[in-house]
Amino acid sequence: MSPRDWTSDRDDRAADRELRARIERELPSLVALARRLTRSEHDAYDVVQDALERAWRGRRALREGAAAGGWLRVILARSVVDAHRREAARAPRDVDLADVLIADVEDPAAVLEALEDDLAVRAALRELSGADRVAVVLHDAEGWPVAEIAVLLGVGSEAAHKRLQRARVRLIAVVGVARAVAVTEPAPGCRDARAHAREFVDGTLPEAAAAAVQDHLDSCARCPAALQVVATVVGALRAQRGQIAVPESVRARMVQLVHAADEAP
Repeated sequence: MSPRDWTSDRDDRAADRELRARIERELPSLVALARRLTRSEHDAYDVVQDALERAWRGRRALREGAAAGGWLRVILARSVVDAHRREAARAPRDVDLADVLIADVEDPAAVLEALEDDLAVRAALRELSGADRVAVVLHDAEGWPVAEIAVLLGVGSEAAHKRLQRARVRLIAVVGVARAVAVTEPAPGCRDARAHAREFVDGTLPEAAAAAVQDHLDSCARCPAALQVVATVVGALRAQRGQIAVPESVRARMVQLVHAADEAP
């Protein structure tokens, strides 16, 4: 016997009309998310339409109507990742330690100011690789757990963590270049502390190692500022959550899909 879905014990057309209303309410936030996950508005609208088509074809897999918002976001994220994979000429290279170390920023104040500019953050996101952009937007802006991002990208949790760290570092570098601010690898004495920055902030670093990192932060003139820049990146991405106007072409495609279902014999 197949699992029960949210249309069980009710008329399918009534359920479709209810889902159509839910999708219409979610469209602005879906478009906003797609714009952050892709390089251009054209790409964003393409993946939104692809996600709508996938969602409508698979609507009977929805187990609870109230969960439609999260369900649509997962489908959208999968559409984005599939598009990146189709465009990739080769598999992404492995992420090495130099990629994920929190960088030194010559003028942290200038970068912090730039991160308050929504347009500057959006422009910087477009410069990241597809997988990096997916990792940092879904985690820092949308609050996805790293484990879910790992499944979406088809990698292990540690690789997803490194992907996220690298995305933040590269986002800082892109913003720095735009503001003519030098962003460089950390000094040798700072490398160990920054290699453990994630575990230190998360509180998962063993006590002795955490104490060593804290001692370094207390005595280093550059590491606290570098960590502050990373924290501001996370805050800037989180602030971008929201809704925007939905292009009529996207809304029309959704209406076309659901009306076709309504009118089917």
